[in-house]
Amino acid sequence: MDDLLLLQYVQEVSKLADPANPRQARQTAFDAAAKQDQRFADLPLARDIARQLQRSWRDVLAFAHAPSRGQPASLSGRLGTDKQPLITGESIAYALKLVAHRLQVRELSERQYEEGREALRAEHQRRHPRSERWWLPTGTQIRVHTQAEIHGTTAFGTSFADTWHRALELAELTPHRKRTRQQPLTTSVSLELLDQFYETHGVEPTPERLATFARKQGVTLGVVRNKGTWGKILDAWRASRRKRSLPVLTEPPPPPTLAEQRFAAQTIGTRSRSSKSKWGDPEKCLQIILMYLRQIPAGKYATGRDYERWAKEQRFPVPCITSLDRHGGWDKLRVIAHKRMINDAKKTSAS
Repeated sequence: MDDLLLLQYVQEVSKLADPANPRQARQTAFDAAAKQDQRFADLPLARDIARQLQRSWRDVLAFAHAPSRGQPASLSGRLGTDKQPLITGESIAYALKLVAHRLQVRELSERQYEEGREALRAEHQRRHPRSERWWLPTGTQIRVHTQAEIHGTTAFGTSFADTWHRALELAELTPHRKRTRQQPLTTSVSLELLDQFYETHGVEPTPERLATFARKQGVTLGVVRNKGTWGKILDAWRASRRKRSLPVLTEPPPPPTLAEQRFAAQTIGTRSRSSKSKWGDPEKCLQIILMYLRQIPAGKYATGRDYERWAKEQRFPVPCITSLDRHGGWDKLRVIAHKRMINDAKKTSAS
């Protein structure tokens, strides 16, 4: 379609889209108005019109409503005019460098360029309110120019891939990359630290819990984010413990034996007794905590909250976590019970 005829259609449709202010008609309203009138059924979308004319939509509307004698000169801006110089690789490089210098950046995205361009344009209009000359191309015009340079055509459907990257190459600027959150990476972990965690908690650590444990020990350790790396670290640690004849919880421990359950039922007493008389003996509490620790799957952390959940599921009396306070609290009894479990495992492996 001829450019002048296209501008005439834009003028008519924009009046339908926004009768009060056709020079400010939005693209969505323009497209909707064109679909409602059969005369403009073959009219391209507003964005495609702007691409064909190599102008921003605002400029297209301004040209469409300009006097007829001024339209040819305005459209010939693609060939270079007094108002719009010729768009070349050199002019694109100049525009990008100017905006990048204004923003004081070396990486320039298209959005940053458009924002910087509008700021320069507003400043230019404040200083020279009567001037109609404007020399910085829009982001779309830059992409159309580099599109023709890369693909040899600007026909509809031609890819815009790498067009902005090519424009930055012309200006010798760094391509803009999306920033990602930096996370501390760790590829090696001390085997001694893993041993300390295991001796303290009785389970294999997670990367986050090991980092927290290390910080409490005064050791600086980042979180291992890669699952494959963490798996290799644990495999090496397990092999080291096997060579040293130390226990490794690679499988879930067996459930409490029938003898352990009978012992708990015999020593705990009936539910009718008071809580103080039932759990006044720390040995009874330790036996229950041992039963809890032995049923924890490998890799799971023993916590007071998980212990309370487990206690509610048992059919025999189990001390609540507050009943353990008279014996030093949950953490103290858990550590004692864990060390006893480790010693039992060593005796079993030795025999």
